[in-house]
Amino acid sequence: MSGSAGAAIQGTYYLVEFSSGLSINVQKPPWASDSDNYVAEYFSEASKPYEELLNKVKNRLDKYFETLATSGVFPIVEYNEKSEWIYGVVIENTDPDKRDRHDEKHGKNWLTNSKKSALVSTTIFIEQLDHKQVELTFAINRPILRSQINDIERNVETIFSIAV
Repeated sequence: MSGSAGAAIQGTYYLVEFSSGLSINVQKPPWASDSDNYVAEYFSEASKPYEELLNKVKNRLDKYFETLATSGVFPIVEYNEKSEWIYGVVIENTDPDKRDRHDEKHGKNWLTNSKKSALVSTTIFIEQLDHKQVELTFAINRPILRSQINDIERNVETIFSIAV
């Protein structure tokens, strides 16, 4: 069986999945019985440090995202797993060569006409934690700038780094 050690938490405005970023294969040793939960117990034990760190950062993440959502500057709304993944909701303002006005028009029109939120996801590698991987997902109700996502990534990395 393969998998990755990690854990997840959900706040009002976000979902964070924190893992090693490595997929490993675990084989049951010959002495384990067929009914033994060896592999499940292995991943459960290997995930405990991730769960502990997420518990340490949850209040800070909650406050940070609450501030973003209520600031009026960031288009963040309550996280809803039923929100959709829509292309064009991220405006690439940090690299003009990556900007696609057709996609941006699609994203803006979808958000305006559907009156729904769209999901945005980004992966952050935490240097102070040996480049462990944080997958951050949040919902937006209008297009978001790439530079805003970059700011969020830096602040989330800081929140994790402080907790170590």
